[in-house]
Amino acid sequence: LKAYRLIRAEQYDQAGMVLEKIVDENPDDLEAGLNMAIVEIRQEKKDIARERLTRLSERYPDHPVIRRLLDQL
Repeated sequence: LKAYRLIRAEQYDQAGMVLEKIVDENPDDLEAGLNMAIVEIRQEKKDIARERLTRLSERYPDHPVIRRLLDQL
């Protein structure tokens, strides 16, 4: 929730730091992974976001948000 608020406030560096801790502990966390990919996209780190979304799509192959974000890249 804290990361989401930071993303909404366009504080991407801070949101990334919060999310990085969560993703490091649980790389398969869907919500954290999606939010981290959004942060990476907004920070123009599209290759990193693509890699993250590709990994998530292997774990969650039918998730529409993952597919939509990948299509935007």
